[in-house]
Amino acid sequence: MTATWAARFDGAPRLIDVGGRTVCARIRGSGPTVVLEAAGTGQGTGDAWGRAVEDGLPAMATVVSYDRAGVGCSQGPPRRTITEMADDLHDLLGALALPGPAVVVSWSYGGLVSALHAVRHPGDVAGLVLVDPT
Repeated sequence: MTATWAARFDGAPRLIDVGGRTVCARIRGSGPTVVLEAAGTGQGTGDAWGRAVEDGLPAMATVVSYDRAGVGCSQGPPRRTITEMADDLHDLLGALALPGPAVVVSWSYGGLVSALHAVRHPGDVAGLVLVDPT
């Protein structure tokens, strides 16, 4: 992670403008980019993956977690379709301008979002890790 991102994020969640919506994202660590795509409603900045993953992974990668639109600290109405959620992830990665492509690790319902994201935006994705996908 660049010094600029380290100064801006310092591991704390921040609000990012993504196409007129505000998405809450947290970036920690340095190295290749890894996105943690949350399960269920998509509240990813609330330690949904557990301490072992969220505290251990930043030692070897730049880890991005985020709250989907309308969930957690993200603003605006929740996205209604998986396509909209996948495109929001693409827009978030573009706004963050982190080195890519990213490995996207998804859990449960997040597997639908990350799989469609990979199909719609293959240049964003180096690989997918699906943990108990829906």
